[in-house]
Amino acid sequence: METCISPPAFEVADVIREVTALANEFPDNRYNKPTEEPPEGEVATCRYDKGICTNGSVGCIFGQALRKLGYYTDKVMPILNLLRDELKLSISEEENVWCWRMQKTQDNGNTWVESLRRANIEVAELKSRVQKFKKNFNANT
Repeated sequence: METCISPPAFEVADVIREVTALANEFPDNRYNKPTEEPPEGEVATCRYDKGICTNGSVGCIFGQALRKLGYYTDKVMPILNLLRDELKLSISEEENVWCWRMQKTQDNGNTWVESLRRANIEVAELKSRVQKFKKNFNANT
C-alpha cells in the first residue's frame, strides 16, 4: 500500500542536494537490491523503501533523500517517473540527465560517490554539447 505523508514541498534541486549530501556522507555505500520478487505487473527490482545498503541503511539513495525531505513511497518506478508523473515536479534537462545517471549507476551496484561522479560528468558533457551547439548556431546566423 502506497503511503504519502503530504504533497511535496520541495523541488528536484532539493532532491539532488539531498542525494549529493548522502553520497558525500557515505561515499563507499552501495545499494543492495531486495531479493524479493517485484509486485505483480512491475519489472523493477530496486526500491525506494527496501534493500539494505552496505552501511545498514534501507532503500536506495533516492528513497533515503526523499524521506529526508518528508516524502515516503513504496512505489516501484524509475526516479524520473516518480518526480514528473507522481509528484508533478518540473524537471530541467540537466536534472533529468543527472537523476537518470545517478539512479542507473547506483542501481548497478556502484558506490554512491562513484554514482555521483558519473552523474556530474554526464551533466558536464551535456552542458558542453549545448555550448558547442549554441556557438555553432550563432556563428551560422
